[in-house]
Amino acid sequence: MASPLASCARGQVQIVRFLSNSAALCKRAAPLGPLPNEQFEGQDVESLEKYRSFTRYYRVAEKEQKKLHWWKSFKQYQEAGKVKIPLDEVRAEWEKSSGPYGIQRVAEHYGVYKDLFGEATFVPRVTLRVHYRNDEEGLLPVYYGNVVAASEAFAPPEVTFEAEEGSLWTLLLTNPDGHLRETESEYVHWLVGNIPGSQVLSGEEICHYFPPFPAKGTGYHRHVFILFKQEGPIDFKDELRPNPW
Repeated sequence: MASPLASCARGQVQIVRFLSNSAALCKRAAPLGPLPNEQFEGQDVESLEKYRSFTRYYRVAEKEQKKLHWWKSFKQYQEAGKVKIPLDEVRAEWEKSSGPYGIQRVAEHYGVYKDLFGEATFVPRVTLRVHYRNDEEGLLPVYYGNVVAASEAFAPPEVTFEAEEGSLWTLLLTNPDGHLRETESEYVHWLVGNIPGSQVLSGEEICHYFPPFPAKGTGYHRHVFILFKQEGPIDFKDELRPNPW
C-alpha cells in the first residue's frame, strides 16, 4: 500500500509545479486592453448617460422602501395573540399592483381571450365590481370563476367601476358556451352603451338583460362581463333590440 501513495504524491507535486509556471508566464504577458471603466476614472459617474437610469431606479427603490406598508407594521394588527389582517387594504393593494395580471392569467386559463378575441389579449386596467342581489343573503359577488346559480342571476346585477368624468363606456355580458345550435356562436345577455362615467343605469340599454338559461346536461357555462372604453358617443339605433327579446 506504500507505493501507490508515494506515486500519487509525486503526481500532485508535478501538477502544482505546472500551475505555478503558468501563473508566472501570465504575469509577464502584456495586458490585452484597458481595464473596465478606466475611461471614466475621475469623472462624476452619475452625470454619465449610461448610469442615469440606474440612479433614478435606486432613488425610487429607496423611496418605496421607506413607505409604511401594512405587512411591515403587522404588530399594530395584533390583538390578544392573533393577527387581524385588513382584507380591504390587502385587496386594494393587490388591485393596484399584480391584480390585473392575475385576472389576465385567470381569463387565459378559462379560454376567454381565445374564444372571444381570437389570438388577441390585453391586461385589464379597470376594476369591475359585479354583485347580484339575493333576498336571502344580500349581495352575491361575481369573482373570477366562482359559481352563480341561474336562479340567483335572474335580475340584472349591480355593476360599479371607477371612471373619469366625461368618459363613455360599453358594458357587455356574453355567454360563449350557451348557444344551442352553433358551437362557434354566443348569446349576448346584456349590452349597455354610452355609459357616462360609471353610471351604468344612465347608459343606453341596447340589449336588455336576459337571465342565464343553461340547458340541462351542458355543464357549467362561462358568463363574461367585459367593459370597453369608448373614444366618443356611438349611434346604436341600428343595434337596438326590443324588450323582451
